[in-house]
Amino acid sequence: MKAPLLAFLGGCITSGLAEKDSKSYGGYTNPNVAYAHYWADAPNVLQDLSSFEKLYVKYHGCAWSEQSYSTQSSGNNGYAGNSCGQSGGDNSNSWYVGMGKCMGSNVAYSLYGVLPDDTFGRKESPCSSKTFINSFFTTDGLTSFVKASDGKVDTSAIYTQCEWYDNNKAYTATTGCSAKGQFTTDTFLGSGCLGYNYNDTVNELEELNANLTKMECTLIYSSDESVNNYASKLLTYSESCTIDGVNALYCPNPNGILTAYEYNFAMAQQNPNYTVTRTTFATMEGTQGGVAKLTTSIVLFITGAALFAGSAWQRYGGRKTRETYSEPQSAFGILA
Repeated sequence: MKAPLLAFLGGCITSGLAEKDSKSYGGYTNPNVAYAHYWADAPNVLQDLSSFEKLYVKYHGCAWSEQSYSTQSSGNNGYAGNSCGQSGGDNSNSWYVGMGKCMGSNVAYSLYGVLPDDTFGRKESPCSSKTFINSFFTTDGLTSFVKASDGKVDTSAIYTQCEWYDNNKAYTATTGCSAKGQFTTDTFLGSGCLGYNYNDTVNELEELNANLTKMECTLIYSSDESVNNYASKLLTYSESCTIDGVNALYCPNPNGILTAYEYNFAMAQQNPNYTVTRTTFATMEGTQGGVAKLTTSIVLFITGAALFAGSAWQRYGGRKTRETYSEPQSAFGILA
């Protein structure tokens, strides 16, 4: 018999913990904070770090996303120029007019937490839907995540910054992401490691990717101090990710739980009084099936709305040619 999705999401509790979501949403609140194991972002987890017995991470892949400071510039070695703003882990920054965001190859991972009242079966993993907190991208590349491997992942072969690749200074190189979500070494024509000057992938970094994949349920924090506290630095250089937009290609969505989180957000936007209860997902048959139903329902709703809008357009906007109309793409299409 399959367990309902809500059981995996940890049920609902009322606690005296710090704010699970410190952001303001105007006329509504984040309904997901009712879930026992949900925390909205890394700073919120850090605030409540002492409330966890253990924290674990699972590696999912390479994500080309924003970095908290530029790892693309290495001074005279491969001058990338001051093309993007720079900030520290404390969120202080020095953005200037004309600067873009610093983008780079980061780690996409999911975070799991064991609370004092959690119970587990003899063969039950501490990294499951039951203990899932949220999904994250690092903002310092591989640095803090690899440190959490406790020496099991070697990064000596990678370029941590944009550097000259050849003695003639015709090409620069840095660490990038492949289309399959693997870390790679890429070269670029001229200085700067700029995307439009991409030349070639010169190293697939097989050993690095293989070792990262082994981090399936790695302990990064324990309240009994049986392991080094890797969580503090990792979470300082991490941001929660979303399955909305381009991030859907990289952001981990284990068992579709992020789909449920974002469904709750959408419902709260429409109805400020919306709350998550123990019966919210009572009709779902299980994690995979339930999320599939949820995703299908959302897609059907969006499609229905789009067809209605298309019908109205055809009736009242007939002066435009049919060739200018394109079918809307569902944000949940890749999850189905």
